[in-house]
Amino acid sequence: MRIGKKVIIVMIIAIINISLLFSNLNVIAVEVVKEPLNTFQNDDIHIQVEVLNNKETALKYTVSNIGEKEIQNLSLKHISEEEKGIHFIKQSFTINGKKLIGDAVDTFYKEEKLADSNMYARNIQGLHIKNKESIEIVIGAKELNKEQSPKVIIEQNGQEVGHLFIQNKVFTEEKVTKDEEKQKSREEDKEKTIKEEKQEIREKEKEQTVKEEKQEIKEEKKEVIEEKQEEKKQDENLVFSNSIPVKPNGGFDKPIYEDRLKGNLVQTGNMTLGLEKDRYTRGSMGRRTDKYIVNVDNDKSTFNSSTGVLPPVPQSGKVKKAYLFWTAAMGAKGYLDGKSITDVQIQQPVKIKSENGSYKDVFPNSIRKELGLPYIGSYFAGYNGDAYVAYADVTNAIEGYNLNKPITVANIPQLSNTNGTGYYWGNWNLIVVYEDPKETVKDMQVWEGLITQRGYDWTHINIKNINTPKEGNFKAKFSYYASNGTPAENDVYGKDYATYDFGKGEVKVKNHLGNAEDANDGSMTEIQIDGTNELVTKKYKGYNPDWTNSFATDIHTYHLEGPNQIANNLKDGKISFKAYNAAGNIYTLNNVTFVAEYDSPNLIVTKKMLNTEVQEINSVKYGQEFLYRIEIKNDVSNPLAKALDVQGYDKLDDYLEYVPNSITHETHNGIENRTDQQKDDQVDVIDGNEIKYRIGKGANAERGGTLDVGAKEAITFKVRVKPGSNITEVKNTAYVSGKDVLNNAIHVSDSVTGHIVVPDIPTGDLRLVSVPDAIAFGELTIPSKPTMYSPSQITGKLVVQDDRPEKNAWKIYVKETEPLTLDGKEQLIGAMRYVKGSQQYMLGETAVEVATSISTNNAPTEVFWNDESNGIRLFVEPSPLIKVGLEYKGKLEWVLADTPM
Repeated sequence: MRIGKKVIIVMIIAIINISLLFSNLNVIAVEVVKEPLNTFQNDDIHIQVEVLNNKETALKYTVSNIGEKEIQNLSLKHISEEEKGIHFIKQSFTINGKKLIGDAVDTFYKEEKLADSNMYARNIQGLHIKNKESIEIVIGAKELNKEQSPKVIIEQNGQEVGHLFIQNKVFTEEKVTKDEEKQKSREEDKEKTIKEEKQEIREKEKEQTVKEEKQEIKEEKKEVIEEKQEEKKQDENLVFSNSIPVKPNGGFDKPIYEDRLKGNLVQTGNMTLGLEKDRYTRGSMGRRTDKYIVNVDNDKSTFNSSTGVLPPVPQSGKVKKAYLFWTAAMGAKGYLDGKSITDVQIQQPVKIKSENGSYKDVFPNSIRKELGLPYIGSYFAGYNGDAYVAYADVTNAIEGYNLNKPITVANIPQLSNTNGTGYYWGNWNLIVVYEDPKETVKDMQVWEGLITQRGYDWTHINIKNINTPKEGNFKAKFSYYASNGTPAENDVYGKDYATYDFGKGEVKVKNHLGNAEDANDGSMTEIQIDGTNELVTKKYKGYNPDWTNSFATDIHTYHLEGPNQIANNLKDGKISFKAYNAAGNIYTLNNVTFVAEYDSPNLIVTKKMLNTEVQEINSVKYGQEFLYRIEIKNDVSNPLAKALDVQGYDKLDDYLEYVPNSITHETHNGIENRTDQQKDDQVDVIDGNEIKYRIGKGANAERGGTLDVGAKEAITFKVRVKPGSNITEVKNTAYVSGKDVLNNAIHVSDSVTGHIVVPDIPTGDLRLVSVPDAIAFGELTIPSKPTMYSPSQITGKLVVQDDRPEKNAWKIYVKETEPLTLDGKEQLIGAMRYVKGSQQYMLGETAVEVATSISTNNAPTEVFWNDESNGIRLFVEPSPLIKVGLEYKGKLEWVLADTPM
């Protein structure tokens, strides 16, 4: 193989047969071992654990630095099967009395499934403690194993430094004492029961006389108790955070976000409560009216969830800003008592995750509430009820998401009643602004609010502080997100009208079926410039559910062309709603977005590698001449969007050599040669490795010119890769700057990368000839204290052969690919070790160096890696979890490399 490559050898099974044979002597030895219960201490760290048994169980860790140096990267790892051990309530995490919320929780707490096993690690991690200081951590816990003491592995900088067992004092009495207490308790209970039965017989006749009178009161009390229990059950699931004030209706006057950048705005959303499949009308139309709670994620921690898909985002796009909106009806007093949602509940976090990712909690930044909306409880009974809308900045939460993959949102606070006949809903809307140097410059704005349309009169929502270009053609789009709880297909009571006016007169809104009398039909659509109305749930695959118009919400995006459909220099717009008739639809508007191309130049730089025949290439050889071509285009249609003072430069890396007098300049007049001299034309060559150029109409030796709308120019020059350069790829970037008509600076760039083609080298290879077939530890008895065992038998040798012409040093590494496992289930995590003298390393995914050497000839070299001081070892601690008389097996992988790993 070639120099610098790594050789990875197929995994070799290390069979470890551990039979734990108990004798009376061993039992006695185990009983006297003093394992650390609820405490740990070494020279640097002291840890004390308390099990707090108040209303709910919690663990309190007090971690102290008793050494002389700062403690860094300290982790407490709780390892168990998925349904066993300690389960933490991550939303209850506090450090030194401060509650962690949102992304802060993920910094200090992580849950993960261990590779190739059924074990889970629940880790408190990333702890840093200064000298002589302490921190106090409290986290809610459930399913604390009361029969056994959960084990906590303590690691510092990835290395195990010790462990402790968590034990609740309530359950630490000796088993014999427990049995005696249980027996005594049973006898006392029996005696008490007999007494109570006798007392019941004596009072039976007395109670009979008032039984009928009390029955009605009893039933009333039962209902009250059940309601209180339901409220208590809901409250137990609440995550209490720093509450924010609930604001009244209003909004839409000032954008919560506005920016001017190269990029675009996209959005998605879905419902979490609506009408299932074909439940499109009320009972008066002979159809079903019961609601359907959507929960698609198969996650026990969520009570509702749905998935949406953003329109395609370019790979070069990067998230600039993101907002998550969510809304629901809250219920009606008198009709949905005990099933309505409260102001406390609407302040709880929702959850968001990308495909195959983990949920993150999102707390609201703002909540608005509307009171007394008609028909929220029941259409027939006419109960009024409340509704809310909340939003949060989720820019950090979705960082790292693949925006072209489905996104799921869960736990929208909403009504749990599915049998009501009223107008209620639950849904969400994700808005993402992204930057992309290939896009045109746009003004982007987002407004929030809560305004309702309650009847036959028009409700007008004024959208203020809009920005559109002062003159010329441009493209724009706007969207609105609204809710009403009725899809209203073939239902006159659910129909409504809607219009918008952006400086070109009122335009009637039509639904995806072209019906203006049912403008908002509970769907999610994009309306193109020509009026084509597309259902995004069908256009972009991945929505779950992907229903057509049972969303119980409307998210509509209108693409417009200015100045025909939207006015130039527009500052204010208007969206209006009204019901089809006096008894008709209830509607809430939750947000509006607006995007318009700015009358700014859109400079696009494209850099390419060409061969001398002017064909595009992506690889070169040492010493080969090739061309760099830099094209600059003002890619915009607005006649005001001229680019002024356009200039650029390209600095070559040391491994590149400019070929003198090779520059050409392509303009609208054709291709012209340029000299290498400075300040004699539009191109200068500085120090033989930097090319500066000025382009556009009027460009000269001093300043850049004007690049008109749609115009383009190009600079081309020759370079070569210097022979002997120790590189594998050639990368170069072109930078261009300019100004718009308002003197705002513009900076753009583009890079191109080519690969170096290396001539063939003489054949030869570095390889492992053989590795150990098996490593056995034989039959072991359970130790009375932590013990390290050497292998009882090693089958096979470790042999390396290097027949490369040029021999370099090589290294052998070993790592554990499968922990010691019993029948594919029970595992001994951290048992396999590699010992080097006084140092020992826990084997895992990280490779440990075994040997290093250099071959002096082509003959095979045997590596002696296991002796009294070095080699593979088995580390066993006393534990009731180790199974007796059964065989554990694991796998090790040997790696040969001539570069460090």
